[in-house]
Amino acid sequence: MKVQKNKNLSLVAIVPPKDFLSGSRALERGVYGQVAGRLNPPPPVFANNDLLRVAAFLKGLDLSSA
Repeated sequence: MKVQKNKNLSLVAIVPPKDFLSGSRALERGVYGQVAGRLNPPPPVFANNDLLRVAAFLKGLDLSSA
């Protein structure tokens, strides 16, 4: 994947927290396993059920193009 080959970028997967229920009250499985299986190495994971922590994590990201 091009993103992983770019030494100026870091890839992190933002996934639902463990045991997270969707709006329909079904267990949210996410797609990390499907995506990570195509990447080498698999990206590190961020998951948190505290919305303030999620917001702080997102706010700290540098989304400028490299």
